[in-house]
Amino acid sequence: MHGGYGIYYGPGNADAGLRQSQSFGFGFNASPVFASPNNGVTPAFNWDSGFPQNYVRPPDISPTVVNGSAVTMIGAGDGRPPYFQNWSVGVQHELIANLLVEADYVGVKGTRLGTALIQPNELNPSYLSLGNLLTAPVTSAAAQAAGIPLPYPGSPARWRRHCGRSRSI
Repeated sequence: MHGGYGIYYGPGNADAGLRQSQSFGFGFNASPVFASPNNGVTPAFNWDSGFPQNYVRPPDISPTVVNGSAVTMIGAGDGRPPYFQNWSVGVQHELIANLLVEADYVGVKGTRLGTALIQPNELNPSYLSLGNLLTAPVTSAAAQAAGIPLPYPGSPARWRRHCGRSRSI
């Protein structure tokens, strides 16, 4: 009879590229792109003049730094490494000379395995009964009649005041 057991740790969920939840540094990194002004006929810049410095260097703390980009989320288990438990059990028996029978069982169990299947903005299915009301403005009469509250008191007026322009929510 023989057997074995082991625990093996993998790279952390968030920093292994599964969700990219801890690999951002908005406002603290720069990715300047320099292009030739005439589609490559002349170089974008000459090394003799040094690396171009005509880009915003970090830190660039701006409330608009992530406008137009996707939502980044840090999951509850991110940063904690996944681990794998491996085990095996085997039996060997020699029936007659030069005839060996062997049976083995091998198992693996993964814990805290990362996934890209998490959808933090997924609609709770209990709200699907609202139908077209889901796309109506929160200030519409239909939304108010259904008892949908504003995100915070006076939100449309505050948004207009803070954004400097009139827009509906």
